[in-house]
Order: sequence, then C-alpha cells, then structure tokens
Amino acid sequence: MSSRKPDTDGVSVSLIKGKARHRAPFLFLLPALLVVFAVLIFPIVFSFFVSGFNWPLSEGAGVRKFVGLGNYLALSVDPEFWNSLKLQLGFIFIAIPIELLFGFAAASSSTGNFSALDWCGVFSSFPSSSCPYFRA
Repeated sequence: MSSRKPDTDGVSVSLIKGKARHRAPFLFLLPALLVVFAVLIFPIVFSFFVSGFNWPLSEGAGVRKFVGLGNYLALSVDPEFWNSLKLQLGFIFIAIPIELLFGFAAASSSTGNFSALDWCGVFSSFPSSSCPYFRA
C-alpha cells in the first residue's frame, strides 16, 4: 500500500481556498459596513420609528403612544419650525457659498501665482462645485 493521498483531497482543498479567496474582500469590508450601519443607517431608521410615536424620551422608557404622521402634521403648523427652517436655509445659501469662495481663494493663492485673472477662475468654477452642497 502506498502512503499517497487520493487526488480528490487536493481538489476539495483548492475549491475551499478559491471560495475563501472570493469571500475575503467582503470580510475586509465587513467592519467598515458595521460602522456605517451603526453610525449612519441605524440612527436614521430609529429616528423615523420614534417620529411615529408620542414618546417623551426625557422620561426614559416612558409610555409611548402611536400617532403616525401626527407629529409631522403638528410640525407643519408650528411657527417655530418655519422660523428655524428659514434660518437654516439662509445659512445654506449665504454662509456656505462664502466659505467656498474663501476656500477657493486660499487654494488658488497657495500656488504662488495668483492674479486678478485667477479670480475669474475661482468665480467661474463656483457654480459647478457648489451644486452638491445645495442638492443635499
């Protein structure tokens, strides 16, 4: 009798290694996906869940009552909400463009050759680069 192993063991080992090789990238991504879920996705889903209830969170695990869209209806007639929305939109459309212009100017001036013609480049590139900020 020979001490040689059958060829089928070699095939099964190579198949296992091949499957592990295909699975490895997903295993490396798993910690990052868990952090994204814990930091971004879960809070958003939980806030939508909580918004459907009249649930005084300041009282801990107090009694909660399902109100559905009632909180959003109450919010739509609240003058404080509309005032805060107006202030937030003012911040978005005034402060962020100013910050972007100063950022463009600082980046352009750091190259060393910054002339009045370069300001035209700063201002002409502003609309295309600010669209993602206004869309969000």
